[in-house]
Amino acid sequence: MSRPNLSEIITRMQTDVSEELSGSNPTIKNSFLSAIIKSLAGRYNEFYGQLDLLEQRLLLLNSEDDFLDAWGSVFRITRNSATNATGNIIISGDVGTNIPASTEFQSSEGNQYTSTSSVNITAYNQVGVLNVTGLTVTVTLSSHGLASGMQVQVVNASNPALGGTFTITVIDANSFIYTITDSIGDGNKGNANIVANFATVSVKSSGFGLEYNLVSGSILTLTNAISGLDNNAYTSLGGISGGADVESDESYRSRILFRVRNPISDTSISGLENILYAINGITRVWVLPITPAIGQCTIYYVRDGEDDIFPSPTDITSVRAKIPTPAYIQETDIIVDAPTEQSINFTFASISPDTFSMRKAIEDSLKQFFEESIDIGAKLSPVNTITENQYIKPILNAVDSETGLSLTDFTLNSPSGSITVANANLPTLGTITFL
Repeated sequence: MSRPNLSEIITRMQTDVSEELSGSNPTIKNSFLSAIIKSLAGRYNEFYGQLDLLEQRLLLLNSEDDFLDAWGSVFRITRNSATNATGNIIISGDVGTNIPASTEFQSSEGNQYTSTSSVNITAYNQVGVLNVTGLTVTVTLSSHGLASGMQVQVVNASNPALGGTFTITVIDANSFIYTITDSIGDGNKGNANIVANFATVSVKSSGFGLEYNLVSGSILTLTNAISGLDNNAYTSLGGISGGADVESDESYRSRILFRVRNPISDTSISGLENILYAINGITRVWVLPITPAIGQCTIYYVRDGEDDIFPSPTDITSVRAKIPTPAYIQETDIIVDAPTEQSINFTFASISPDTFSMRKAIEDSLKQFFEESIDIGAKLSPVNTITENQYIKPILNAVDSETGLSLTDFTLNSPSGSITVANANLPTLGTITFL
């Protein structure tokens, strides 16, 4: 039976009173009976609303807040709490200077971070291989441990133009780049010593939440100056990560529903997925059995919503530690890793209508497609392939938000045809160019 609205409740009560009190007219405006009926009808209407809300909250598909927590407790699934962000920062200074535990640093947003152990500034002097392209010098040296934004000295280089003090940008764990002012020709320029005095400091955010995560090369400043230390520190490769907000109702409900619909066993695909989804911040998981060999299992995951959705090596190590290994399985046979990003660029020769808001609509539609409809290569349908029809459909669905007009025509220069995706690759939306 459908819920009556306020007008229907008033009409029914007026009818009932007329039948019980012969000769009365409860419909007369401002009469005693009319006032009583309308007052009571308003309260009954509120009761109907509360009953509707209670009915919705009692159902798992609609429940929220404490009602959802109660559902989770039935299946022994708890809502993920907010977590701190952790990582390493690099700070330069005089050799021997101590950075005590509990030293405070602050980000440009005003968020606080505290060192978790005591460490001293040490001298760093490693030999790197220099390759020049234009004015960019790429230095290759094993596990350098440096950070984007810090300064290093380059000494004993084959050409004076390559030497001096430079601010670097870290590319990966084994290479970084810096810029020179004079062109000396491209190619390998031999070796040079990379010199710096710094310490690697482990830090933890003082607060909880996603806002405390920082990308590689972010600047932190000392809250209180320490003699012998630079004021600025820089986040290491991988940044500061792991900070997450209290799990939302939507995410929590999704995990409960997943548990209801999938029986649990620690070594089953659904069991491993349940373990990963219970880690705050993890949004997509792919479990590949018999990968890369019989008896092995590889797990990939990402953290949508963060600046870099692909987990860092530190985060991967932390997540792997939370996955139990049965006695009959080798520890090394359960592999946790980040998928490899495969950025897909789109170039449009023309679109019609060609407006700013239509371009934005196409961008939003493609972004949603890559975030909601794309898996790693091994899980795509068809496997290892994004078909032309699949990526054309979101383009055709674009609607100009200002005019309400749909896209009527377009010419796409690239990509063209099907896109091949390797097993461990996760396609992401690259740059969109309108010529």
